[in-house]
Amino acid sequence: MESEVKISIYGTVYNSIFAIEDCLKSLTSQFDFNKDYEFVIVDNLSTDGTFEVLKDYSKKFKNFRVIQMKCTKGIGRTEAYRNTTGKYTFYVDLDTIYLPIFSKIINSFAEKYETGTMLPFGFMDRATADRLMPWRDMNTYEDLEFWARAISKGIKVYFPTIMVSKNYIISGNRDKRYEKHFIKFLRRLYKNTTYGIKGRGVTTFSELKRRYHGLKRIFSYLVLLKMKLTQDEIYFYSNLSSNTEYLKRNEILLDPKKFGIDKKYWFSYIQPRFLDISTTNNLIDDHIALGFNKFKFLDNGLILLYTQFTDIKLLDYAINFYKNY
Repeated sequence: MESEVKISIYGTVYNSIFAIEDCLKSLTSQFDFNKDYEFVIVDNLSTDGTFEVLKDYSKKFKNFRVIQMKCTKGIGRTEAYRNTTGKYTFYVDLDTIYLPIFSKIINSFAEKYETGTMLPFGFMDRATADRLMPWRDMNTYEDLEFWARAISKGIKVYFPTIMVSKNYIISGNRDKRYEKHFIKFLRRLYKNTTYGIKGRGVTTFSELKRRYHGLKRIFSYLVLLKMKLTQDEIYFYSNLSSNTEYLKRNEILLDPKKFGIDKKYWFSYIQPRFLDISTTNNLIDDHIALGFNKFKFLDNGLILLYTQFTDIKLLDYAINFYKNY
């Protein structure tokens, strides 16, 4: 029997009590989880009250399910996805607030979806999503690897030229929020550096030199050296470039007008330091052709692209968020 659920949302979370209520309110106020929509979340054994909040929500909505298990973000997303039933699926982060326009865009994606494509937020039909499962066993850069692997399988991946969510901005090193003990912090930092190399598809020391400075560069060199000596697998999909470059050469810019998205939410960015001049210029030309006509250059090399109608508060938020990207 065909599922009555039209769209499934899935995700994973760990110790996010600082954001979980605001995130869930932003989603439950837009999607009816008693009828056409479904939400499946894997909690990575949270100890700060996050799981208890999720359980309370699961009692309020018929199609809201919480699973608790020890996992990385990638393993958690895989488990969450496999417990969904909807015709279409997409994933969310649970430390993020989704603006009121979000559900309108998601429903527009469903109405105009073409099989074999991945839209922003990993929006796909189930047949296309099944081709990409499982997610890799990683805590960081799992998205980058996921998108690059999709392109390598012939799936058309659309780059999100819209801003419909706000991540909580955590000051300082994010890893220190999870590990206060110095040795455990170093272990976590080592793991996340490993995930970064795997997910970015970095195979050369020269690539790391472009990405890191100072002690971080030396640390990343040592991690890559150990991975090469132990033949640890690195997920790269082009012999000519890292996954970042591979993506930017092959992603398709989403045309917001096609989905009726107001220009106040138009926003995009380019990271030229990871791209050649030709690719960077082509991306700028593609944005201009869509209607982006404002540019801002950040000190870290990022180029922000927007329009004269982009909401100024969203733009200020983006500048603050991306300045340390």
